[in-house]
Amino acid sequence: MTGTLIAGQEYSQEMLGVVAKHNIKVETNLFYGLKEVPKMVELSHSGKMKGKAVCVIDEAALDQEKGKVTA
Repeated sequence: MTGTLIAGQEYSQEMLGVVAKHNIKVETNLFYGLKEVPKMVELSHSGKMKGKAVCVIDEAALDQEKGKVTA
C-alpha cells in the first residue's frame, strides 16, 4: 500500500499507539478512476467530506492488497 510520510518514525509510532489504544477509525471515501477527481475535489472543498479521500487508479492492485490484509 502506498501512503504519505507525515512525521518521523518515533512520532509515527507514538501516533499509531494512541490510535490503537483508543480504537480510532478513519472514514475513507473511495473514488474510482481519474474521472472522479473533480467530484472528489468538490466534496473536499464543500466541507461535507468526513475522513479522507482516496482515488483508486488500479482496482486490481487494490483487490490484491486487500487479500494481503489479515485481521
